[in-house]
Amino acid sequence: MSKNHPKFKVNLNTGVSSSKSISSGITGSQNPLQPVFLDIPEVKINIVFLDCCLRSFDISDIKFTNMLPEDELYIDPYIKENVNWLFKNVEQLSNHNQWKPCIFSTSDSQRMQKIVSQYLKNNENINDEFYKTDLNYAKANLDRGQFRLIAHFICRNQGKEQKYYLSITFFDPYHLFIPSKFGKLSKEQNMENIYLRQHKSSLKFNKKFSDFYKKNLDKVNTIQEI
Repeated sequence: MSKNHPKFKVNLNTGVSSSKSISSGITGSQNPLQPVFLDIPEVKINIVFLDCCLRSFDISDIKFTNMLPEDELYIDPYIKENVNWLFKNVEQLSNHNQWKPCIFSTSDSQRMQKIVSQYLKNNENINDEFYKTDLNYAKANLDRGQFRLIAHFICRNQGKEQKYYLSITFFDPYHLFIPSKFGKLSKEQNMENIYLRQHKSSLKFNKKFSDFYKKNLDKVNTIQEI
């Protein structure tokens, strides 16, 4: 992993348990997270949220958006349900089986870097430190992909010990950070369909997650880039 980490300040909310052994397992139908693998050491991991993770952007040249409808009534139920589940079950994210690395050394690397740069100012040389997981508490429409979380893995020296964090960096409700193919559609075609659907809709997608969910963020542990 890169040694050029951005500097962060952690703000702990003592009402939330955000630390659990990374080797502990979560099984059964109560866990809506995909069983994938976080390739980091057997360490205790702390789940925190980047203080700006609720920002949303529409980046037209790469066809990325995580904007929400102007009226909360028209937010897709699967987005509402997954966000509500997330903030009530933060501790379940600390299991390593939920996460897999975002591979930046692909044709999507410039796209991914551009999106990440909206949230982290100092994002150079940290390509190998981002992870993703899909929330499945509520299912998305068939061609949309699952609600995805993107997190930054951070190792910090605190006194004589190291602490490890997964910092939830942003929400990818439309599965557009790393596009994938769907049926006979290539990933490029599927990405364009999903992106253009918003712009052709009669609804205005001009709201951020922070417009509706800021109070949720106040209840969890956050981290700030400084």
